[in-house]
Amino acid sequence: MNIVIATTLAMALLSQCPTCPKLRTAMFAANSAVAETNEVATQPAQEEARLPYEFIISRSSDDLVPALSGATFAIATLDNDKLDIELIFRVGHRLSYTKLTDDPSLDFRPVWLPNGDGILFDSNRNRKIGIWKLTLSEKEPTPFISTEDGMCFAPAFSPDGNELAYTRTNFSDVAWWTNYVVPTVLDVRPESFRVIVRKLEGAVERILTYGMMPAWSPDGSRIAYSLFNGESWDLWIADAKSGNRTQLTRSNGSDVCASWSPDGK
Repeated sequence: MNIVIATTLAMALLSQCPTCPKLRTAMFAANSAVAETNEVATQPAQEEARLPYEFIISRSSDDLVPALSGATFAIATLDNDKLDIELIFRVGHRLSYTKLTDDPSLDFRPVWLPNGDGILFDSNRNRKIGIWKLTLSEKEPTPFISTEDGMCFAPAFSPDGNELAYTRTNFSDVAWWTNYVVPTVLDVRPESFRVIVRKLEGAVERILTYGMMPAWSPDGSRIAYSLFNGESWDLWIADAKSGNRTQLTRSNGSDVCASWSPDGK
């Protein structure tokens, strides 16, 4: 008989938190077949069994692109058509929330500085989409990277903290840029999007490849990114030094926002 094991992760501390909207219940099946009965049989936990553990840190359903540094998350929060950056600090299961930016402009996709004392983020401040910098000791952000005739967005630091990869494109569209699921881009060519690598010392830049939304491998040797094929987006990997490229996916849909496994495989 196929046995379904139902395990509820009771998070007592989170249930005491007034800002947490709900608890999450995890269900685990012993195999792919589900028993026909409504009854749920249980077995003693095995020594080697490990249950995934997760809980909700968001206060609403409109929190996007979390970035973790130690015990602190930076997250983009959408509230009444305002997109700001919020810090969520975790001690055990207790969470505290602090608004980091509060501006009529759209602040999106935070990334922690290598030393952890601030963030880079995308914003349409100054009426153009660029990358801004804000340290935790300052009240106002400052421009970091921008272009006069397009958009700069999606910064990613190399693991050693010496280089920064980001996307530069020669068109500007706020509605497209803020979409979490990237739509098809019409009337542009693949070379309209470029992955730029900047040495932080001296701000020397080079074009690595065509594409967008770079993600460094854990050892810093490769960069994953998305390339527009004329209709949708595929995932590619480029050597961070030579730019030699390898295609990973081919699909009718769009594959974007890659991230690496810890072992780089």
